[in-house]
Amino acid sequence: MATLINETSDVTRLWKKGYDVHFATETDRANAAFIEVAVDRMELWIRGVTPEPFGLQPTIVDRAAGGGWRLRTSRPYRKTDAEISFKTL
Repeated sequence: MATLINETSDVTRLWKKGYDVHFATETDRANAAFIEVAVDRMELWIRGVTPEPFGLQPTIVDRAAGGGWRLRTSRPYRKTDAEISFKTL
């Protein structure tokens, strides 16, 4: 689920100085908004965490029942029939 945050007081509260680079003028800043995203699952590629061979399967992180995050144990990478036959062509 996503929520648009565009009320001036909320945008001002969330604003960080670093955003000024991307919103150079006062007009740009006056039209800025934030999008708040509620996430229950993420698939990430993180060196040192994602299993090798890197990039072939993601690291999966799920929202736990108590609201924290848990790292899902990844399955060992196994070539599919399609990959095996493609490489032998």
